Amino acid sequence: MSDDEQTGTRQSVTAAVLNLTGLGFGYLYLGRWRRAVLHVAAVVLLVFVAFATDAADRPWLWRGIVIIGLAWMAWDGWRLARRTDPAATMGGRVAPAMLMGGLLIALMAGGYLIYGAVGRQIYADGVTAQSQGDCVAAIPEFDIVTGPYELTLSRDVPAARENRAQCLAFVAASNAQARGAYADAAAAYREFREANPRTVLVPFVQANLMRTYTEWAGERRAAGDYPEAIRRYRDLLAEAGSGPVAVQAREEIAATLAAQATAAKEAITGGASVDLARTAVEALLTIQREFGDTTPAAQVPQALLDTYTAANVDFVNGSFCEALPVLDYFVTLPVAETAGLVATADSTRVQAMLECGFEQFRTRNYLTAIQQLDALAAAYPDSPQATQARSAIIAAKVGAESSGAEVPIPAPLGDDSPGPNPVTFYNDSPYEVRVLVAGPTAHEFILPACPDCPATYTTPDEACPTFDGRPSATLRLAPGTFYLLVGDTSDTVTKLSDLFVVSAGFEYTDCLHVEPEPSTPSLLDSPFDIPRLTPLEPVKPR
Repeated sequence: MSDDEQTGTRQSVTAAVLNLTGLGFGYLYLGRWRRAVLHVAAVVLLVFVAFATDAADRPWLWRGIVIIGLAWMAWDGWRLARRTDPAATMGGRVAPAMLMGGLLIALMAGGYLIYGAVGRQIYADGVTAQSQGDCVAAIPEFDIVTGPYELTLSRDVPAARENRAQCLAFVAASNAQARGAYADAAAAYREFREANPRTVLVPFVQANLMRTYTEWAGERRAAGDYPEAIRRYRDLLAEAGSGPVAVQAREEIAATLAAQATAAKEAITGGASVDLARTAVEALLTIQREFGDTTPAAQVPQALLDTYTAANVDFVNGSFCEALPVLDYFVTLPVAETAGLVATADSTRVQAMLECGFEQFRTRNYLTAIQQLDALAAAYPDSPQATQARSAIIAAKVGAESSGAEVPIPAPLGDDSPGPNPVTFYNDSPYEVRVLVAGPTAHEFILPACPDCPATYTTPDEACPTFDGRPSATLRLAPGTFYLLVGDTSDTVTKLSDLFVVSAGFEYTDCLHVEPEPSTPSLLDSPFDIPRLTPLEPVKPR
């Protein structure tokens, strides 16, 4: 090989080596300035695109691009050098240029290795901070890795990008918690945990979520919003599962329920509210049922009694009708869970029902009184109050048919037997007759029909020409004023007679003739009145 050929070969190798730097030095060596500028611009553009498109996410694509680009520039430098006069190549100095190219490649390779090592260390520092829950310190480290160190093409770069996103979400949730936006913080922590189940931040998210529920519940409890506080403490209990935090959560739930019960009880001031009573009792029973191992559970029996005492204020104040809704609620409570409270409420309720019926009776709201007293008799059929109620019902029926008559509340059924004055009622109608007598005592009975009695008379005086063969019933009444209500047994025909007075030392009779007209639903429109009770012969005092 001639000297020129050897020189040309060395010149081609030198240009190729210089171009392997990627900086176009081979073109400068050959004096191809425009080509050098063009290729350097292309390299700069590739670097910009690599940063802009997150090259580390596709490392082998960009490694391939770099290898192909450098190979092209080396081959292009070799090719051009073969056609270039040695005298035009940096004065023909081949050896210094070759040495410079090798040195530049070594420096660039070493620099890239250092560049990668620094990137890995910064990433490791970020991971360490993140593993300690210090995302505020970790985020700047990850920013550097995903910024200036993108071209390391290391797997650390996309990992840093993912870790940075996790830390940003964690910090956002922590900031919401710090400013008291507990609902937002709790939602953010739950979403984070669902989206990143394997991140090193999960323990810190779990701890922060429990602190969020604790702070949220405490804030709501301090504000008097007990239902919301209880919900958040229950969320805390669900997160804690078991262990000391769960034990404390159970204590807090029980204490909040007790505070809710106390607040509801204390809100009962002038008049009892069944809603407030229900709120208090349900809170206390929840403590007993679900949190019986907590400190507040020991106070539940006394708290239930205190709540009943506060809720029963209307009965104590003599407002019996107003007291019934509360008593109606207390008697429905589970007997086994209320330590005798239901029995106490039950005995109070029957008396309240009786007194409420009497209140309606005294104000002449007879129909309402009947409904109330009927309910008592149905609910407590064997009670002494039921005996009194049945008597008052008879009187209320009489009063309901009267025109403003002040019918007295009678003595209980059975308290009148026997009275000193016999009063006998005869049925002069071919129909069964219902008879109600109300006064100091009350009575209700049915007289059988008199089949042989005429259905009608021409004049009232013709009624009851004789008592013989007429069905009868005798009451023994104490002296006093009585009202008489008669009608057929379907209760569609009724007539209130004038009141009558029973005096001591007399016996009385009365003939009853009911004469309904088909077109008239009430005996009030009948042409015949019921004859008055008339005294017969005096009874000698014994």
